[in-house]
Amino acid sequence: MGLLKIMKLKGYYPNSPTYQMTIKDLCSEKFVRDVGSVLRQMVNQGFVPRMGTWKKTNGCMLSKKMYI
Repeated sequence: MGLLKIMKLKGYYPNSPTYQMTIKDLCSEKFVRDVGSVLRQMVNQGFVPRMGTWKKTNGCMLSKKMYI
């Protein structure tokens, strides 16, 4: 994910709302493969996705019949 990598290189680390907004935007733009990657990054950074994030992610993945 380009934007998240750029943020980290500049010393800014994404927080939970940043990940949630990124996932929401990726789903709305149909970048399904990137959604799984961002979700993994979010969890690896120690953030717990909220119910709304899971619903959005599942809906996005299932609509394309793709799995994380």
